[in-house]
Amino acid sequence: EQDSYFNTALIDQALIPLMRKGITQPTLVITRWNNPTISLGNFQDHGLDLDLGACLRYGVSVVRRKTGGQSVYLDEDYIVFSITTPRNYFPLGLNQLRESVSRGIARSLQQFGIHAEFFPVDNVVVKDSDSIKTIGNSGQRISGDIVSVQASVRYDLRHLDRMLDMLKINGNKLNMHYDEVLKFLASVKMYNPDVEKEQIENSIVRNLLKHWEVGEFTDEELDYIREHSRNEYSDDWTFRNGPLQSK
Repeated sequence: EQDSYFNTALIDQALIPLMRKGITQPTLVITRWNNPTISLGNFQDHGLDLDLGACLRYGVSVVRRKTGGQSVYLDEDYIVFSITTPRNYFPLGLNQLRESVSRGIARSLQQFGIHAEFFPVDNVVVKDSDSIKTIGNSGQRISGDIVSVQASVRYDLRHLDRMLDMLKINGNKLNMHYDEVLKFLASVKMYNPDVEKEQIENSIVRNLLKHWEVGEFTDEELDYIREHSRNEYSDDWTFRNGPLQSK
């Protein structure tokens, strides 16, 4: 378990140069987000996409990842993992890669009675009678000879009200649309309240990796990731388009 900056560097790109040098083997890492965090996309304006005062009130960290996309709220109710491997481990095309990872997640959920399925281009959904609800997604990047995959599964929705109080889209807060947003979000606990988060995690590992063994990062790897997170994921980077405000 590490802080939000370490986790962001880890799932973003920190392992890529280590793997290219042969220091790190193909790796799947499940990160723990016991410190609630909002991850901003690379090109987002935190003033327009977050209520930073609400983030401070809730004690939620804010980080900015190197990849694009929208703001993502992460806490202990999310299963978040990253896979970093040589390019030949997964299908080479980006669309194939998205589908491969999403289908692996869906298979894992199906094993626990959750009727999840792949939904293009990179979502995992559960179809109800009146809507399609997202329960997971993936984001992938091919960097030369290395593939980096980031994905998440929503295990529970205990803090939806807090999440919507912090998030905005183009300056408009989402907490006024609670019922509407809820129609399109699913969680593992909605469909199987008895399954443990660790059971889902283990199933995902089995479905995505052909051969795997449990291990720990070496001191060299940990030192590199910590240094990378300090140097490249500081508040200067996160709030580069303006300071963190408390009101």
